[in-house]
Amino acid sequence: MKKNNGVFDFIINNWDGCKRFNPEDDGNFIGLPFPYIVPTRKGMFQEMYYWDTYFACEGLLLSKRDELARSCADNMAFLINKFGFVPNGNRTPFLTRSQPPYFCMLVRSVFEKTKDEKWLEEIYPAIEKEYAFWQKERMSPAGLNHYGATGVDEENAEGVYEYMKKRFPVEELIKNYKDVTDFAENFIAECESGWDFNPRFGLKCKTYAPVDLNSNLFVYEKNMAYFSRLLKNGREDEWEKRALKRKELINKYLWNGEFYSDYDYVNEKQSRIFSAAAFHPLWAGVADEARAKSVVSNLGRIEYEYGISACEKRDTARKFQWAYPNAWAPLQFITVFALSRYGYIEDALRIAEKYTSSIERIFAKTGNLWEKYNAADGTINVVNEYEMPEMLGW
Repeated sequence: MKKNNGVFDFIINNWDGCKRFNPEDDGNFIGLPFPYIVPTRKGMFQEMYYWDTYFACEGLLLSKRDELARSCADNMAFLINKFGFVPNGNRTPFLTRSQPPYFCMLVRSVFEKTKDEKWLEEIYPAIEKEYAFWQKERMSPAGLNHYGATGVDEENAEGVYEYMKKRFPVEELIKNYKDVTDFAENFIAECESGWDFNPRFGLKCKTYAPVDLNSNLFVYEKNMAYFSRLLKNGREDEWEKRALKRKELINKYLWNGEFYSDYDYVNEKQSRIFSAAAFHPLWAGVADEARAKSVVSNLGRIEYEYGISACEKRDTARKFQWAYPNAWAPLQFITVFALSRYGYIEDALRIAEKYTSSIERIFAKTGNLWEKYNAADGTINVVNEYEMPEMLGW
């Protein structure tokens, strides 16, 4: 992104507008001991959200705001030590779910800037504790992890059902579930996926081992091997063995011969929907060269004039905001770095330029950044499930 287009200055000048420091609990708000970043300067999303924070912190590090990125990581460690995982956001209603795990990636990004081995040694146990949550609470019979829900009872299941009436025709959907608790657990699981909501899982998210989740946890295992080597704690081989086992399982269950796809471990079949999640194994370094080439050959199924959409265009019974034509920042980030990792530099640069040029043009018209964009026509005419907020965050 060019530094003279207005967008760069806007981001640099507005980080402080998204900085918060609220160390005390207040009602359902969970106080955090260090300053943190929120996705929006005003309006909705005034909590520290999990995966939003990781991507925002990558921006903070590029903006030389290392201390704020580090304090976000320290807040995540605080939440893990308090609850055993990083909640979706720092409010008690979010304690039913986490979000895509990026804590370990944030720790590595911060460490690569600071080289503070003492801090790394102190925060290492929190990474391990979070990893244990995913292994214990979100493990499928296939040996791969899935998204899920924690502590759902009849009362909050009814609350989820009432809330979902605002976003979906749930009266039509409820017949597809055993009961209202099963319904709630699947919708909470999809919220935990960060892709709320999408066509990948057929609205039965908890029955799938997702490509992106398991790629992320492979990164955890490789990073922890790297950290163990640096800290000389004798754990490197243990983590490398875990990574090797996960790599084998990903290539067994999530590879369909053409691209990486989510696996329905209950019905023992793969989703046939091609999505940007297919590039996560490339970003993580799971794929071999042949598989990477095959995935890249499918890029045109989600690439449009202004970036990539979350999923390929399909006729579906309902519209989803994590599907065509919506372009989300984290998916551009992952895909660009995935392509770069395997030497597809021209493709990576092309997508990056498409997306950033779209942002620049829309910023010139609106004076703002937004949560998501239309990859097909380069506007903010997107599929929404709530009023789209202005965004700095990711």
